[in-house]
Amino acid sequence: GKYFVKGKLTLLRFCNKMLQKLGNRSNAENTEFCGTILSFLTHAFPLSERSALNITGKYNVDNLATFESEEEFNELQQQQQMDENKEEEEKHNASSGDADMD
Repeated sequence: GKYFVKGKLTLLRFCNKMLQKLGNRSNAENTEFCGTILSFLTHAFPLSERSALNITGKYNVDNLATFESEEEFNELQQQQQMDENKEEEEKHNASSGDADMD
């Protein structure tokens, strides 16, 4: 009850700082951890919490999401698969070359 009221601003600042630092590095582990932090915040704070509301009504209109067409997506996916296969083949060849030297 009253202990949470005293520490909620500190907790919110801490979580926001963690999200800010993790957001600067993008990898799958950080993304998953950021999701865990956000999930925690949704359980810890009610939706009526002032910090959860966009009181001023400001929106980030500079952040535009671009989507590729389905054809472009399929081409990129095929290219990534080919690159992954090539890397695996190179690793396999390198490891079998090391075994030949023994």
